[in-house]
Amino acid sequence: MKTAIVIHGLHLHAAQWEHIVWGEPAQGVYGRIPAGLREALRFDAPFIILGTGASFRDGMSEAEHMRGVAHRRIAEMPEFTQMGKEAAQAWFDAHVLLETTAL
Repeated sequence: MKTAIVIHGLHLHAAQWEHIVWGEPAQGVYGRIPAGLREALRFDAPFIILGTGASFRDGMSEAEHMRGVAHRRIAEMPEFTQMGKEAAQAWFDAHVLLETTAL
């Protein structure tokens, strides 16, 4: 049996959107994305599903925006700092799946 981690989207116009979805993992404040990534590591999950909702910004869905934040900031997480930015991004890219149609 394989484990998948689902990280739910958040309305893109919500106040403090990036803080809610990312947080400050270097200070131990894990938003939705880093909490999900930490669980993916813990369970050696081959799949991380970024979910979406009905909101769009700049022509992109919630899941697409979350992928961008995670890809840009993953090396800030203590769990990935030793891996280095490029390796952490490659790990993320190999595991993430976008769900862009559920509303």
